[in-house]
Amino acid sequence: LLRTEVNPQKDYCTKHKEHLDRCGIETLCFLFNNAYEVGDFIVAGTRGWFSDEKNQKTANPADFEKLVAREAQRLKTSLDAAAALRDECGKEIVVFMHFPPVWNGKRAEETFSVMNYNEENMKNVIELYK
Repeated sequence: LLRTEVNPQKDYCTKHKEHLDRCGIETLCFLFNNAYEVGDFIVAGTRGWFSDEKNQKTANPADFEKLVAREAQRLKTSLDAAAALRDECGKEIVVFMHFPPVWNGKRAEETFSVMNYNEENMKNVIELYK
């Protein structure tokens, strides 16, 4: 069992990445404000957040607007990185998210707004949820 110190100021992804680095694990990559070329695709994404504040389920109070804005910016950063990779290799971009952009009939509009900024590259995802 390995123990790591938790710095509450750090994002979980950063904490886990630092732990993997300390342990010399190089076979896992974190999708965090970036994108990767994987096989025939370019993978982009972010955690996302609940699509509806009323259904937000958290152990502690959470600032819905702040979290939604942060995750939308992270998705945009990841898609920008994916677009740069696509310009180099021409592969299709796919997006992965922990929280789906549509849940119980409610769209996460901020997420779709970010994906629509580059609609040509995101046509499959957008069509799936129209």
